[in-house]
Amino acid sequence: MATAEELGTELDAVCDEIENLKRRRDDLIDRMAAVMTEDLFRIEALGKTFKRRRKADRKHWQTDELRSEVWKRTQRRVDLETGELESEAEAQVRTLTECARLEWRLNPLRELGIDPDEFCEVTRGGWTIQILEDVL
Repeated sequence: MATAEELGTELDAVCDEIENLKRRRDDLIDRMAAVMTEDLFRIEALGKTFKRRRKADRKHWQTDELRSEVWKRTQRRVDLETGELESEAEAQVRTLTECARLEWRLNPLRELGIDPDEFCEVTRGGWTIQILEDVL
């Protein structure tokens, strides 16, 4: 049976390896993003597509203005079981919780036709590359 010292030493070595792999991954992402001429790149031999996207850091949201815009675009729904139309307040709360939690949710805002970048300060950073598994 291994001792706590032996396990701790091995754990420390594994954590170091993980950090080294993360740095290597980040370096490869930066280098690959720099040489990609399109945002999608397929490697047939791997059966995978690589998707390049810009990172975005959104800060200093104009919360009052954005909430007002969300409420303007909120649509009341009908409960299909009862046929009852939700109140305007219920619709606003529902929509707000769909669009925002601790931070604003980008896809629900875009689905309302709202560009999130118009309501915050955006700083573009490095790249991310997403590896998409092919589904056949």
